[in-house]
Amino acid sequence: MNYKGRKKLALIFVALTLLAACGKTDSKVDDKNTDIAVEEENATDKEFIAYKDLLSGKLQESANSCFRISIINLNNDDVHELAIFEGGADNPEVYLYTYSDGKAISLNKEDFPFFGDNGSFLYNPQNNKLCYRYDDYDSSSYYVYYLTFENKSINLDYSLNNCFVSDDAENVLEQRFYVNDKAVLGKEFHKLRNYLDSGIFNSNREELFYDDCINVNTVENVEFALSTCYKRTQYASTKNTTSESDDYIGDHIINEKYDSYKKAYEEMINSLESKNEYKDTEYALVYIDNDDIPELVTDRSCFLDIYTFLDGYLSNILSSLYGMGGCVEYCYAPYKNCISSFGHDAESYGDALYELIDGEIVHTFDISNYYDSDVVKYSNYTGEHLSREDIQKIYDETDSYKFEKLCGYYSATKALEILQKK
Repeated sequence: MNYKGRKKLALIFVALTLLAACGKTDSKVDDKNTDIAVEEENATDKEFIAYKDLLSGKLQESANSCFRISIINLNNDDVHELAIFEGGADNPEVYLYTYSDGKAISLNKEDFPFFGDNGSFLYNPQNNKLCYRYDDYDSSSYYVYYLTFENKSINLDYSLNNCFVSDDAENVLEQRFYVNDKAVLGKEFHKLRNYLDSGIFNSNREELFYDDCINVNTVENVEFALSTCYKRTQYASTKNTTSESDDYIGDHIINEKYDSYKKAYEEMINSLESKNEYKDTEYALVYIDNDDIPELVTDRSCFLDIYTFLDGYLSNILSSLYGMGGCVEYCYAPYKNCISSFGHDAESYGDALYELIDGEIVHTFDISNYYDSDVVKYSNYTGEHLSREDIQKIYDETDSYKFEKLCGYYSATKALEILQKK
């Protein structure tokens, strides 16, 4: 065989060797990927079996058991949590379980025997936070619990309590505030709650509802119910939940940080004007508190929204109907940080006072007059202990303020023109 023939044969041999090697490498990669897939599938199967056994055991304990379930993920890891709603549709309580080492582990504790109230609770998988409100109707109060899911355990971060105390002799209703059982002023309470809510109520939040869960009432349908829950979880993970069509008007603007209030307000106005149903909106720029940043008022068919600009973000501080029933109108005293509303119902009429505190409109006082009596009732929402005389002095002081109506005055074009001149 000549030189060229031997060279050609050698090249063919090398090519065949490389192809064989590539085939062997691909086989190993495929085997490795298959092993990983099987391992993940086995892990999910074990989790499924653990939850199936738990639910079957609960049903076997009581022939009349009936509850609803959902598979959720509290912290975006590879382990799913099981939520079980018990107690019926009137007042369902949520019991949470996670999976570890082949077992379903209860996340409920002695001080937290269940989570959620009235058939729902909020959670944020991005930061492991949970939140739910519990209404204690017997004591005219409510609690808001903020919790963290970590290391297979749910721990309480803050307990916020808001309650009312009535002095019938003085006709004063007093609102009191507690953080972790310690009394605080209303403005401290609201500031903390706003901060805590910002960790829950954002674009990553999830809410679990009783009505959205799968019914389980027999051992025979446990497997089907669980399978349905897992399929829902897989679908939710692939679905785009942030599409513009699903977005509330202005949500993308509120979640974005801006260099100036002018840019934020401009985008909000343009966003509203881009929707046909908001074409008749009127606008105003007002100075509620004593800083040099105005608030943006949007007014559409007696539906009032007020926005402020704080730390680079746009915040909706008031969203309310006005003009009939309930609240007739809102007014403000420029630069005095005082908002007043006049309203009425079938039994009474009166004035309410509000302040802008840390980017939130906070209700401070009410005076109510009754049609069928001379009784005047005072309500104090500040957390401070004040007599009716103290509250009346505050109202007397506000009588000296010059109030202007809170409503829209300008078209979008005029509002943008005014904004650019600021």
